[in-house]
Amino acid sequence: PVELKIAPSWLQLDFGIMLFSCCSGTASIAGDEECIVEPSPRKASLDFAIVSKEGVKPCDAEQLCTSSAETMPPPSEWLHSDTLSPESAGKQCSEKDLPGMEKASSCHTGVDPEIGEVIKAAGDLLPGGKMSDWQRSWCTPQTVLIYVRGRPGDKLAAAKILAEALQWRESCREILSRSRIPTWQSDFRVLTRTESGHPILYTCFRHIMRANLQHVPEHYAAVFEAAVRSLRGDADQFHIVLDCHGFAHRHLDPRPLIPFMSAVKQPYRDRLRSAVVVGAPYTFNILFKMASKIASEKTFGKIMFKSVQETVAHFLEVGGTEASSALAREFATSRGGTDCQPGAVHGRRLPSELEDDCAAPPTLLAGGRLGSPCGRQTSTASEPDIIAAAAAAAKA
Repeated sequence: PVELKIAPSWLQLDFGIMLFSCCSGTASIAGDEECIVEPSPRKASLDFAIVSKEGVKPCDAEQLCTSSAETMPPPSEWLHSDTLSPESAGKQCSEKDLPGMEKASSCHTGVDPEIGEVIKAAGDLLPGGKMSDWQRSWCTPQTVLIYVRGRPGDKLAAAKILAEALQWRESCREILSRSRIPTWQSDFRVLTRTESGHPILYTCFRHIMRANLQHVPEHYAAVFEAAVRSLRGDADQFHIVLDCHGFAHRHLDPRPLIPFMSAVKQPYRDRLRSAVVVGAPYTFNILFKMASKIASEKTFGKIMFKSVQETVAHFLEVGGTEASSALAREFATSRGGTDCQPGAVHGRRLPSELEDDCAAPPTLLAGGRLGSPCGRQTSTASEPDIIAAAAAAAKA
């Protein structure tokens, strides 16, 4: 029997290249061998390879795979890894004697060797000059490229800001790994996601407690990490909606700005797509000016000020019906009930309302929203209904 299979997508998503790239065209199948079809990232045609008990072979004996070896190990010996070591990143395939995935991971000819050098240099800058396995697992090519682009042409500078991010992650490891739940300080959470795959983070000043400098940074860390986990498709950034309803003099304390801006600056560098400040009162300008002293010009260029109706209309245009409906409902909810209700209350889920974050520990899945065990909100509302809900929220 012959079985047609699609090769695992992680080979493309995490490594950025094919594990093997063979001849194009129709594969000739013989015996009990299987045909694996893979789309090539470099051309529109499909590449074929034969998988047999001996390993992976090209369909055409005259065409060689990316690896210089004539065969590769059977699929049972492939190791799932999403990280390139500094030694293997960008290396050419000359080690024919390497077994298993070691040979495959050395064949990343499509990866800029600069990535491996930056990772190695960042490790040297860490305490003890060593990077832990947990830190290394975060250093995927896509992630490291963010820091390389942040300091173009200067690998040492890129390594420095990468090392700063890694040290921050190590200090928040319990929170980021979800082995400990933070003490929630507000309703700040991932609320919904646009049709393009960009999460929308939301918080309302009405439910922000007085600053606790031990708990606030951990709350931010949990939500930002949930936002990155919630990215879908080609999206690599998230939106933040800051609802100024309930803004009071106690919110003029600038101390929470420091951990917030610090997280956006390095650990979640270039993750912010836009920040929408909703219904800002005149006194908010004081906090805004203080924030401008510690944020980059690039970050501040992403901030916009809108009313409730304008915000809902904006996300209806850029995010779709479900995202704008979720925001309209949240605006209405935030303008009813009792003041200062932080955390997972009244069915609210932190750090994320999204159903696909159900991989979180059971303790994070308590409750639900609108009867859903995972808090997903599905909308069938029309555009007039959404705008009407936003207007009602603004009136309230």
